[in-house]
Amino acid sequence: MCRPLLAPCVFNLADDPCEQRNLWGTQFLSEKDVLELEDRLMHYRAQQKPPGNLATDYRSNPVFWNGTWTNWEDQVDTLFSGPDDEAYTAFREQGQRLARWGRK
Repeated sequence: MCRPLLAPCVFNLADDPCEQRNLWGTQFLSEKDVLELEDRLMHYRAQQKPPGNLATDYRSNPVFWNGTWTNWEDQVDTLFSGPDDEAYTAFREQGQRLARWGRK
């Protein structure tokens, strides 16, 4: 059984595709294997890219679009003249309040 908060989980997917037998700490996983796995992980971590997520745009909140997910950017230009528009500021603040209360 794997308990990742207590110890790493290592499986032989060829022999155990359902990941039922954790090999960590058993005779089937040598120290050499552990070092090789750690080296591979470090190699992959060094190559990873930072997340490309965009900042949250509260104008996308479905509460503003009749409770539906929609292509809102096509419609928002007709509602507001720009980021300095008072209506836009109120709209954004309402979205932030809802997000704080977990109603995204």
